[in-house]
Amino acid sequence: MMIIPRNSVAAVRVRDTDMSFSTTDTPKAAAFTLLSMAVSGWLARRSMYGLVHAKGALDTVSAVGAVGGGWAGLRMGCWLFRKTHVQDGSFVEVQTPAGAQSFNCSDAQAREFTRLFS
Repeated sequence: MMIIPRNSVAAVRVRDTDMSFSTTDTPKAAAFTLLSMAVSGWLARRSMYGLVHAKGALDTVSAVGAVGGGWAGLRMGCWLFRKTHVQDGSFVEVQTPAGAQSFNCSDAQAREFTRLFS
């Protein structure tokens, strides 16, 4: 921590550095993907059951259906269980005769800091 006397501050510049990003609730998305894989594989098998009589061919159809359902379930699960996060912040730069000092802080702290120097 550095102490800067008020009379040595030449200029103060504050920039807003708010950042937002999104993440996925991974356990829910994975469960949705597994459920989608199981249902798609089962539906593919049931839809081809009367048309294909070889067990190997039915297993292949089930696997293809499960892979397609897994891909679609992952895409849909990541979209359904998305969380958006917002991180508020400010970047404060203080100009002194000795050079510039900068730091990150919350928006409320930056407003208080600029109020002190205005």
